[in-house]
Amino acid sequence: MGDSHIYDTYEKEYKTLYEGISKKIASLKTSDQRNLLTNQINRELEEADEILGQMEMELMSLSPQKRNQNTVTLRTYKDSLKKLKKELNTASLSERDQLLGSQIVMLGSHAIDIGHEETNQRSKLLQGTDRLENASKRLEGAQRLALETEAIGISTLGDLHRQRNQIERTRDGTDGK
Repeated sequence: MGDSHIYDTYEKEYKTLYEGISKKIASLKTSDQRNLLTNQINRELEEADEILGQMEMELMSLSPQKRNQNTVTLRTYKDSLKKLKKELNTASLSERDQLLGSQIVMLGSHAIDIGHEETNQRSKLLQGTDRLENASKRLEGAQRLALETEAIGISTLGDLHRQRNQIERTRDGTDGK
């Protein structure tokens, strides 16, 4: 039951953070302090990613039935967070276009928007970097979990060894009588 409580706490925290991010992205279009707000939103998106990672780790400690139910929910949360990231990216691009205008170059009969092309490449690089960072965080979490499990295993083996010695001493004591 305690494990489910931890998962539920993470879920509530994620939902609150998600709602706040959504509102901030919506206000980004009218805000005079776009850079400050964008940086704050990015930090909150990272925090939401971390919470989802923790929720994913907590899934392993839930009963199989709850794990299956919550896996679907977690997938939905991840998709929703991706949509928020795209919304932020779109809002940032529209701000950039307003400030700089886009540079359209005609190449034969095709119009190429150079500004958007560079932005798309930059966005892809940033997304790749984000994915690598998220994967690194998950690996660190998995490594931490493995070390904790190993420590528990070592402790259990020590307990079993002491119990074995006690049983042998008891048996030797009863054999001698």
